[in-house]
Amino acid sequence: MYKEQIQNGWIYDGNVSTLTFGLNKNLVGIFFFNIAIFLFISKKFEKKEWLQYILAVIIGLIIIFLVRDRTVGIILFLFLICYTLIKRKKNISKLSRFLIVLLPIFLTIFSLFLSLNYGKKEWINIFNENLSGRVQYWNYFWNRFSVSLLPQSLTDYFNMYDMGVISTVQYPIDGFYSLGILKDGIIVFTLLIALIMFTLLKLLRNFNKNKFIVIVIISLLLFSLTENIALSYGYICYLFPYILGTFSRDAHNNY
Repeated sequence: MYKEQIQNGWIYDGNVSTLTFGLNKNLVGIFFFNIAIFLFISKKFEKKEWLQYILAVIIGLIIIFLVRDRTVGIILFLFLICYTLIKRKKNISKLSRFLIVLLPIFLTIFSLFLSLNYGKKEWINIFNENLSGRVQYWNYFWNRFSVSLLPQSLTDYFNMYDMGVISTVQYPIDGFYSLGILKDGIIVFTLLIALIMFTLLKLLRNFNKNKFIVIVIISLLLFSLTENIALSYGYICYLFPYILGTFSRDAHNNY
């Protein structure tokens, strides 16, 4: 039986530390992720590369084994691997640029495919289990609501997470690319995706200078496959604030 009991920052019946952030371990995970990213831009660590990696790995292990947020932990380690592989590269191939710019479209198509084909293919069912049942709920909302041009409320009643509690939940299940179209509408969602792609295109024009932020944005885009981090936690996620900032005159002159 799931217990919503919190003592000293721990959710019991699972020993998941939320550090007094309520029941949202993803919120804790993204805070730790941002701390790890900060290590690589802080001038105090710029001449201590080995220390950057050690601290980032420790943070990753804390996220996975203490906070138990596998998504953030995996994304952090993917970030470390990608950053290590390309940090000394001055450029990348045209194919790599093309794939990076189109990443938001690929993730959207993949999310929609999962959402609309849940229960039809065994590998999608297995994928759903690894995503803690997210695909099942994506499918539920796609069967419950229709796509509209403008934003709409996704408030509905359902037995959330099989906890035996009927709750009113608005935009409840993480997945920016799948449920974002339903919630934000075709016009707004298309605009958001276009802004992401445009920003990536501008950054890749000077890859050697912007490769760190490119990897960070890719990490957040991958994270948004299973989470609503792109928009929901605006006070800790800098994805769209940064993207909107690229349209300023100073930013334009710096690319």
